[in-house]
Amino acid sequence: MDKYSILVVDDDEAVADSLRDSLEMLDIYKATVVNSGKEGIEEAKKNRFDAFLVDQKMPGMAGVEFISELVKIIDDPLIYIITAEDDGVALAEAEKEDERRLPIKRYVPKPWPPGLFSVDLREDLRERDLKRNMLEQIEKYSSEQKQVQHALDEANTKLKEQQIESKRLLQKTAKRYKLLAEVSPVGIFYTDADGSCIYVNKRWREITGIIPRMALGEKWTKWLHPEDRKRVEEEWNRCLREGISFKMEFRFQSSEGRERWVLGQTKADFGSNKVILGHVGTITDITDRKKAEEALCRYSENLEELVAERTKEAYEAKIKAEKANQAKTEFLANMGHELRTPMHGILSFSKFGLEKSKSEGLEVLHRYFKEIHESGQRLLSLLNDLLDSEKLEAGKVKYEFKEHDLINVIKNVVSEFSTLLKEKNINIKLDLPNKKCIAVIDKIRMMQVVRNLLSNAVKFSLDGGEVVITLKDKGGIFILSIADRGIGIPENELNQIFDKFVQSSSSRTGAGGTGLGLSICRQIVWAHYGEIWAENRYGGGAIFYVVIPNNRSGRKKLGQLLVENGIITHQQLAEFLKKQRED
Repeated sequence: MDKYSILVVDDDEAVADSLRDSLEMLDIYKATVVNSGKEGIEEAKKNRFDAFLVDQKMPGMAGVEFISELVKIIDDPLIYIITAEDDGVALAEAEKEDERRLPIKRYVPKPWPPGLFSVDLREDLRERDLKRNMLEQIEKYSSEQKQVQHALDEANTKLKEQQIESKRLLQKTAKRYKLLAEVSPVGIFYTDADGSCIYVNKRWREITGIIPRMALGEKWTKWLHPEDRKRVEEEWNRCLREGISFKMEFRFQSSEGRERWVLGQTKADFGSNKVILGHVGTITDITDRKKAEEALCRYSENLEELVAERTKEAYEAKIKAEKANQAKTEFLANMGHELRTPMHGILSFSKFGLEKSKSEGLEVLHRYFKEIHESGQRLLSLLNDLLDSEKLEAGKVKYEFKEHDLINVIKNVVSEFSTLLKEKNINIKLDLPNKKCIAVIDKIRMMQVVRNLLSNAVKFSLDGGEVVITLKDKGGIFILSIADRGIGIPENELNQIFDKFVQSSSSRTGAGGTGLGLSICRQIVWAHYGEIWAENRYGGGAIFYVVIPNNRSGRKKLGQLLVENGIITHQQLAEFLKKQRED
């Protein structure tokens, strides 16, 4: 908002400066001071002013003369005469008899009351602005009373509607902010101007261990640790005096004596008139960090032990790097073998075909072309895995998310394996719901996930074995599992097998593969806001789980859904996330 511009005309510099300083204290006025009527007229010609404070008795040009000249260059100025009380009464009487009717708004007696006059001036300015606005509205319409009244009625109606809408939006916003505060990961509190709590959110209560009825109405510093309270209050009061935000680390202590370290911050909430309405504050639990700092201090006392620990970590990092390099080497070797095998088939059978095309019958040539086609398909599959892996990792894959029935996706993939299943005499057991399982997915990519997992299950199953495919609808999420009775996976490799170029050590037996299939599956599942992991089955074999939400919006994290549906506990989720961070 622009400040009101006030011209102070007074030959007494001390009085004029006092007037200016008093006005500008409110931060809504900008005062310009001149010390004679002539200077005031020249200043009024050059700049626009919202109001004029004029001393009645000035040498050269008295206040009334200044006003007479001012009205010649400015329409309807807002003027205040500064005068002694007796002179003001005399001047008012003289004005009644003056046919010119000088536009004097008020008389300000000396000594003048700065606080009261500043309020009167602000009200007069607002009244003047309101009148001007009303005149502009009236001039906008015709001079007829009916049209003016109609315009005012419309304005009043619109104002009421806006007030109703503003109230509704305010209530909605307040409700939203309260909801956000309740789910915030940091503690939030609000106090009145004196620092007494008016509101505390759920996280604040969890951190401090203090129930609302004990906190509300009390100073927010009441529950600080006795050793911290004095220094915190001193720092808070200093910040208030200097008009800056408060930020400090300290301890809360509940009524049961539980201590929690927090990072506390507060900021004053100012009203439109720059008066403090209250304070908004946050607390962040830093207890674990403080414990870690204490532990670090203890560890630093034993440098030799610390160096040994760091050496061990460096060694483990070296081993991890070597394993990654070994995985890359094995991948390149395996990929070379995988690429050469179908390429050798293509070249060999194409050579046989060329040599025997004139002497052999169509049946033999058909067999050669079939072998060439199958080798080409295998080679294409390997190349597709490489390309898919790079595109998925770079985020360049475009997904077409639509509603599809997961049961149909599973059955379509199973039908693709009918010939292979028959050749290996492997039985597929389907445990699927009796109703449709609709999820928002990219059908082609999800079929690729099921295809890769089923291919692995069949590949590592013995002839005559069984693969079990299960789909469960847990209300909000779907759980797909594919289980086999194959060679299983070493426990320490259950997470690593989803990395690029990595194969389980138990599968490096000539079964083939690039080490990209499971990595591709994980990227696709993550794109569906889901999760994939592997476990070993009791009695032998492995089981792969794929969990995806039934809606792609992802408004609830998968971990929350898993806990809500009783699939895992909060502790299990915490351990899983911790392990993911460590890995």
